[in-house]
Amino acid sequence: MDPTKIKPLHGQVLIKMDPCERQLATGIWVSDHAFQHTYTGQVLAVGPGHVTSPCPHCKATTQIKVDLEPGDKVWFGILRAGKDMALTWTWQGDKYLLEDSSHVFAKETV
Repeated sequence: MDPTKIKPLHGQVLIKMDPCERQLATGIWVSDHAFQHTYTGQVLAVGPGHVTSPCPHCKATTQIKVDLEPGDKVWFGILRAGKDMALTWTWQGDKYLLEDSSHVFAKETV
């Protein structure tokens, strides 16, 4: 699926993943499943934010904006089990990730 046609909802973030170095200094290749570390990538699109539960007194909800913008370089983890599963796919040789913004650990600053 073409990532330019995806608009994240709620607090989701669309990230183009940086290539993962999988060859050790000894020349041995290691599969992605053997790595348990943070990944890096570039934010392509951001959802409008999470909606909080209604206030019990006034029944109002609040939208919490995601503190990321397209173009940000981010560090993140990929959660692969439970209700918060990430969606990953490959498009024209590049890897993409659609995941909840709460799994982004940090963004690089200039």
